[in-house]
Amino acid sequence: MAAKSNEVTTPSITQVKADALVERIKTSNPNLLNKMPDQRAAKLVRHTLRALAAEINDTDEGRLRVTGLGSVVIQQVKREKDGTTQKVKRVVLRPAQPKA
Repeated sequence: MAAKSNEVTTPSITQVKADALVERIKTSNPNLLNKMPDQRAAKLVRHTLRALAAEINDTDEGRLRVTGLGSVVIQQVKREKDGTTQKVKRVVLRPAQPKA
């Protein structure tokens, strides 16, 4: 009988870069960016994501609906750590369903 492992496996992290998002935009809708240089489009994507992150960080609790992305649910939950109860912010993305 095999021994049980107490190791916790961490899920791998996939990094999504602005350049990759620009390529995806160009593939799905080639006319959207017209003749905008890729560097400028990537900068626009980065700034848009930073603005969204700031909006999420500034919201203590509630739901944000982001067109094209979905709903971001933000809750303050209590967690017990080392015998003390702490409030932590939980952020959950409920992605928008693709149009058929």
